[in-house]
Amino acid sequence: MKLHLIAFLSLVMVIDLYGDIVVVGGKNFPTENLTEASLKRLFLGHLSFYEGERVQLHQIEGDLLKDFCKKFLQVSMSNYERRWARRIFTGKGRVPRTYKTSSDMLKSLAESEHGLAFVDSNVELPAGVRVIPIIKGD
Repeated sequence: MKLHLIAFLSLVMVIDLYGDIVVVGGKNFPTENLTEASLKRLFLGHLSFYEGERVQLHQIEGDLLKDFCKKFLQVSMSNYERRWARRIFTGKGRVPRTYKTSSDMLKSLAESEHGLAFVDSNVELPAGVRVIPIIKGD
């Protein structure tokens, strides 16, 4: 019982830390949670497989992407774009699929086997998409 309480409290602290943005994954995303370091490596293009599965990244353009870069990745939007441009040019990464609206992105994410994305915490998630808690630390 104590272990469940500690796990719940740490999850609440992590969700509160990032406020209005949550990380979501497709129904078959290969893990129940991610570390901050793994999330950062995935979204900066340094890691394309997680637990043996290729991860397809999804993102929404605009202010939410800018906030995600700042809060989760600790990089500026221009730095994020520059990093992806370099990875594309060298052939070392698969660009995240970019959408104009969260509903379009969530629909695609629900159909994606091992997709990973981020959305505003107020958005209703469709069937096949679940919140992936981010654990502080490595």
